[in-house]
Amino acid sequence: MSPGQTERWLVASYDDHARRALNESLCLRLDGAVNRPALEAALNDVVARHEAFRSEFDTTEPRQRLVAPRPVPIARLDLSGSADAEQALDDFCTRASEKDFPSTGRRWPN
Repeated sequence: MSPGQTERWLVASYDDHARRALNESLCLRLDGAVNRPALEAALNDVVARHEAFRSEFDTTEPRQRLVAPRPVPIARLDLSGSADAEQALDDFCTRASEKDFPSTGRRWPN
């Protein structure tokens, strides 16, 4: 791991809130018709090409590994029935940004 990655790993290992604070999240709002299969294919292509999206970090020691590309789920959120769709979208994005990445506490074989 790079020194910057090790620093973030150390911060994340001490405090759950600090770990979530290091998460970077993004919500996109798409208006109109969306070609969902094309969007999913494009996203999966980006993940397959860029190792940063396929890195996993050991939770017990500062190590990382690259994993094979896997399908990325895309949430579909229909807010048409909400009294205030803009606020509902803001609330959804806030909740999404506060989610923690799954942690298995596993140690990889050497």
